[in-house]
Amino acid sequence: MFAKLSLRNVKRSYKDYAVYFLTIIVAVSLFYVFNALSQKDALGRVMHLKNADIAKAINMVMTFLSIFISLILGFLLIYANNYLIRRRKKEMGIYLTLGMSRRKVSGLLFLETCVIGLVSLIIGLIVGVFLSQGFAALIQRLALGNLQVSIRFIFSTAAGIKTILYFAAMFLCVMIFNTVVIGRYRVIELIRGERKNQRIRHWPSYCYLIVLACSVTLIGRGYWLINYYGLHTVSKEMGYAILFGMIGTFLFFLSLAGFALKFMSISKNVYFRHLNMFVMRQISSKMNTAWISISLVTLLLFFSITGLAIGVNLSKSLNAATDQVAAFDVSIRGKGTLDGLKQQLEQKRINPDDYSRHLNAFMLYGSPLKLSDFLPYTNQSQRKSMDQLYDTHAPIPAMKLSDYNQLMRVQGKRPIHLTAHQWKLITPDLGVVKQLNPPSSLKKITFWNKGRVQQTTIENSVSTSYALGVVVPDHEVLGMKPFYSIINFNFEGNKTKQLADLQKKTKALEEPTAETRVLTRAFIADTILGNNLMVNFAILYLGLIFLIAGCAILALQQLAESADNVHRYSVLKQLGASRKIIHQALFTQIAIYFFIPLSVAMIHAFVGLKAMDAQNEAISSSESIWKTAYVVIPILLVIYLAYFIVTYFNSKSIVNKNARKA
Repeated sequence: MFAKLSLRNVKRSYKDYAVYFLTIIVAVSLFYVFNALSQKDALGRVMHLKNADIAKAINMVMTFLSIFISLILGFLLIYANNYLIRRRKKEMGIYLTLGMSRRKVSGLLFLETCVIGLVSLIIGLIVGVFLSQGFAALIQRLALGNLQVSIRFIFSTAAGIKTILYFAAMFLCVMIFNTVVIGRYRVIELIRGERKNQRIRHWPSYCYLIVLACSVTLIGRGYWLINYYGLHTVSKEMGYAILFGMIGTFLFFLSLAGFALKFMSISKNVYFRHLNMFVMRQISSKMNTAWISISLVTLLLFFSITGLAIGVNLSKSLNAATDQVAAFDVSIRGKGTLDGLKQQLEQKRINPDDYSRHLNAFMLYGSPLKLSDFLPYTNQSQRKSMDQLYDTHAPIPAMKLSDYNQLMRVQGKRPIHLTAHQWKLITPDLGVVKQLNPPSSLKKITFWNKGRVQQTTIENSVSTSYALGVVVPDHEVLGMKPFYSIINFNFEGNKTKQLADLQKKTKALEEPTAETRVLTRAFIADTILGNNLMVNFAILYLGLIFLIAGCAILALQQLAESADNVHRYSVLKQLGASRKIIHQALFTQIAIYFFIPLSVAMIHAFVGLKAMDAQNEAISSSESIWKTAYVVIPILLVIYLAYFIVTYFNSKSIVNKNARKA
C-alpha cells in the first residue's frame, strides 16, 4: 500500500518536483562526468597525459573536490527537500489526523525519497555518459588547443560506483532529516502550516540608510584595493578586498529590503500602478527573512562567473607556454663549473654526447648587479610582486656574449654585438619585459638598446628561477664567480628511444629542487598539461556546481514563496485583478528576485575581471580575459535563465491551481 501511495504522490506532484529533479539530475551528471574524466585511463587515453604521477595527483585532487562538492550538494538536497515538506505540511497533517503514525508517515517519505533518488540517479548517469564526451572535447580543446576526441560513449564503472555511493549517502541524510522534521511538528502546526506568518524585521528608515552606506563603503574599499594592488600575488590586501566585498554584499542585501520599499513608495505613480505595491511588499518581506541566503547566492554566482572566465583564460595561457619554457629537447643544469657538471653526470653514467653531437654548453656568473637595483624603475604593485616572487638581493646571473650568440644561432635567431663596456638585459619571464622600464645606464654600465629588456630562453624550466639576467662581453666575466653550468641539446636519431633511455637514468633529476637537474621537453609538456587539466577540472567543476546551487536556492525560495502566498493571489483575484495582471506581478517578483543577485554578482565580476585583465596586460602575453568572458558569461546566463523560466512556470502553475480551487 505504501509503495502505491508513494508512487501516486510522486506522479501527482511531479510539477512540484521539477526543480528538485532538474537539480539532482544536473548534479549527478556533473559529478559523474568529472570523476570519469579524472580516472587514470581517461587521462591517458583522451587527454594524452603520460606521466602517471601527475595523473595520480589529478585524481587525488578530484577526490578531495568531490568530497567538498558532496557537502554542498548534500546541503542543497536537504534545502530542496525542506521546500517539499513545507508544500506538503497540510497533507502530512491529514495523514496523522486520519490515524497514520508518525513512523508510517516517515516511511512514506522514505519510499518517495527512494523513488526520486533512484530515478534521478539513473537519468543523471545516462545524461552524464553523453555529457562526458562533450566535456572531454571541451577540456581537450582548452588543455591541448585541439579537438581530436573520437566519439566513444564508454561508461566508467569506477566513476559510476563513486557517484552512486556519494548520492546514496546524501539521500540517507535527507531521509534522516525528514524523520526529524515530521517528529518535531505538532499535528495542528502541520494542518495550519500554510497560514503561519514569518516574523518580519522592521527598522527605522535611517537605520537602513546607514547600513546601505556602510555596505557601499566596504564594497568600494574592496574594489579600490583590488585595482590598486592588483592580483599579482596572494597578499593581505587581496584578503582584505575579498573580506570587505563579502561583508559589504551581506550588508547590502540586509539594507536593500527596507530601503528599496521606502524609495519606491516615494514615487506614487509607480508604487500604486497595477500590482507594484503588492510586488514590492512581497520582495521586501522575502529579503527581510532571506537576505543571508541571497547574499550567499550572489557570492556563488560571482565565484562561478569569475572562476570560469579566469580559469579558461589561464588554460589558454598555459597551453601556449610550452614552447616558451622548453626550447630544447633536454636541458641539464648544475652548480659550479662545466667541468664539475660533467663529472657529476659521469658519476650517474649520463653522457650527453651519446644523444647529440651538437651540445650547447655555457656557464652563468654572479654579476655585481642585483634585481633590487632595478626595482625603482617599476611601479609599487609590480615592485611588491617581484619582491615576493624573486630574491631581489641575489646577484643577477651574467652570460658571456659568445655563449649567448651561439645559443641564438641554435634557436635560429640573430646574434648581437656589444661594445667593450656594454651589457644586454635579458629575462625568461615576459612579465618582466612589461613590468620593468630600466634606464639606459646604471652603475657606470651602459645597456644595449637603451636598456630594453629582451625575453630569452636559455634553458628548459618549469618555473623561472631568476627575473633578470645580463649578457656581457667575454672579458667582463673574469672577475665574476661561476654560479651555474648549463648544457642544452636536441636529440639526434630515434627521439622516442633516446628519451626513454635518458628518462630511466634521470628519473630523480627531473625534480626542480635537484642539485643536478635534467629537464626534458616531454617532462615539461606533461607537467604543463597536468597543471592545465587540474585547472580545468577544478574550475569547471566548482564553477558549474556553484552556479547550479545558486540557481536552485533562488528557484526553491520563489516556489516556496508562491506556495505560501497562494491565498494572497486568490484575494487579489476576488478584488478584481485579472489573471494576466496577476501573472505579470508574479513574473516581475520572480525576475527581481533572480536578477538583483545576478546584477550585483556581475558588478563584482566586472571589477575582478578588470583587475585580472590589467595583470595579464602587464605581466603576460595571454589574450584579453574579456574575450574569454564574452564566451563564458552567455553560457552561464543560458543556464540561469533556464532556472528562471522553470521557476516562473512552476510558480504560475501553483497560483493557477489554487485559483481554480477557489
